[in-house]
Amino acid sequence: MKHRFLWHPRRGQRRKNELPEWLVFHQRCLICVYIMLQVHHLIEKCMTFGMSMEECMEALAKRADVQPVVTSTVWKELEKENKDFFDRYKQLRAERDGRGSSNSSS
Repeated sequence: MKHRFLWHPRRGQRRKNELPEWLVFHQRCLICVYIMLQVHHLIEKCMTFGMSMEECMEALAKRADVQPVVTSTVWKELEKENKDFFDRYKQLRAERDGRGSSNSSS
């Protein structure tokens, strides 16, 4: 039985060892997903230190060479998916910031 190819070597304009266009697209998508997952992980690390989105964007830009727009985009998507968690996180940050400023002024 002959193997069927998604492209025909004589009809296609592909060079030898070049990936089909659909596979290149999916490969790029997988790379993007991998990057987003890495940024997601780094955002969680920033949150363990109680950082705001702006502080996290600055830290990742400086330490991990992640463009701030990427960090911002992932952060906002996480906020959409986990609204209750982020509301509570912001509340805890506000309480912590309030205590920190009152302690330093005393």
